[in-house]
Amino acid sequence: MVLIPRHWDRFQHYKDRKPAWIKLHRDLLDDFDFFRLPLASRALAPMLWLLASEYEAGRITASVEEIGFRLRLPPQECAEAIKPLVTAGFFVDDSSPLAARYQAAIPEREKEEEKEKEKSCCGVVRAREASPTGDHAVAAATEPDPSAPALFDRLCEAYAGGVDPPEPARARFTELLKSGESADAILAGARAADGKIPVHQWLEQRGWATPPPAATPLAGATPPAISAQAHQLADELAVIAGQDPAFLEPGWCGA
Repeated sequence: MVLIPRHWDRFQHYKDRKPAWIKLHRDLLDDFDFFRLPLASRALAPMLWLLASEYEAGRITASVEEIGFRLRLPPQECAEAIKPLVTAGFFVDDSSPLAARYQAAIPEREKEEEKEKEKSCCGVVRAREASPTGDHAVAAATEPDPSAPALFDRLCEAYAGGVDPPEPARARFTELLKSGESADAILAGARAADGKIPVHQWLEQRGWATPPPAATPLAGATPPAISAQAHQLADELAVIAGQDPAFLEPGWCGA
């Protein structure tokens, strides 16, 4: 059997073999994996670390019987206590071909973990760089999706003349939204439109941006003698004079 402590350089104080003492770090008290080991394995680990200090590079080249003899343990109990330490990675059993691969896999695994962390961090940075910020972010968040069917359905409901046939209107509506036109402005204009022309023509003519023509008075109609503003001013004056306009005769201000 060839046992090698994991991170053996952390236990070193003297570089020669058989030092007077080795280092045992206090953070072992907070090592969750260590305290999951059987009690016998936890008790054996410091003894093996001390024993490793007698060997070159910490490689314990001794049989289970020899290790048991040095630590005053029966070989069977010694083997049973060593196995969990190897399984948990605190020691590497370098006596088998797989052990060398396992030992090499430890730094490789640490490198892979570092690479994954870097990828994760880079991914966050790239996402932040790709995402719009400031005014662009507000515009992207509020601008409706031109392909959203719900917007076109709302246009169909708002336009008084209906949408028939729908496909030309749908295509033009989508083009307008993609070009940056406001969906809210188009829908508001559709609600105010009279619906006299097909909606796709209304969209082509940008009907929402054209103010409706002013209403022309009917031929022969007589304009009111007193304007609405004059009626409102007269009512205000009546209130100031202590009168209630509700009890005054209609048209009293024109008398």
